[in-house]
Amino acid sequence: MLLKKYFSLIFIVFIFFSNVGFSSEINNHLYKVPNRGNEFVSVRFENFKSKNKIVVSLINKSKNTIKKARDVIYISEDRKMTDAFFNEEHGNISFFLLTSNSVDKSTGIEGISHNTFIYDLDDDDIYFNQIPIIKLMNCIDGKDIERNIILKCEYKTKEKILNYLKTH
Repeated sequence: MLLKKYFSLIFIVFIFFSNVGFSSEINNHLYKVPNRGNEFVSVRFENFKSKNKIVVSLINKSKNTIKKARDVIYISEDRKMTDAFFNEEHGNISFFLLTSNSVDKSTGIEGISHNTFIYDLDDDDIYFNQIPIIKLMNCIDGKDIERNIILKCEYKTKEKILNYLKTH
């Protein structure tokens, strides 16, 4: 009788934790894919067992499907999303996720690191672009302490990144 009384409560708690996955969500953002009806890209910053990660998914609301990008990006705890946008060229759609975080002073550099993660979308899936563009990763605004040099990141805005991609 007691088990029956608490079964509903136990069931609700189980469902809650299975959906949450024992993670604490840091941030969740939803972006409508241009020219693709009911498709959205979801960007979630999660913390699971002291590991911070970015999970990017393609959601099709009319088909009730969710496709996660196969590669999860593990990030530093203080990483922040600074921008996100789509770019469509030659019928191909890419999703750009811009982030920034403080640089660990033990590296000999103080400042902010800017990173651009690129995801490619096909008809019904999303893929992390495995080809890093060096100038768009770990682009530093700050100072090289050892060499006493000021560092200026040129590629931290949508306009600058798209211009760079068009010219290279």
